[in-house]
Amino acid sequence: MRHSMSLHARRELIQSIAQRYYEASKADKKSILDELINATGYHRKSATRLLNNPPAKPSPQSPRRRSRRYDDQVSMALVTHL
Repeated sequence: MRHSMSLHARRELIQSIAQRYYEASKADKKSILDELINATGYHRKSATRLLNNPPAKPSPQSPRRRSRRYDDQVSMALVTHL
């Protein structure tokens, strides 16, 4: 069975369920885990890992830039000789 829940929606669901799962008894954890598996289609072991270590919220990052390969003198020499 294929689930069409987006990755963002799955992460939000895991974030909202993780604290309840952490505080639940063993019997309650089983039912919470069953709910998550039915909603997302995750394998049982993957779901337990995600609930025990929920993914952190992504932080906005600036784009990575490459470091300069040549300094200004080499760049000027290349430009003038071409």
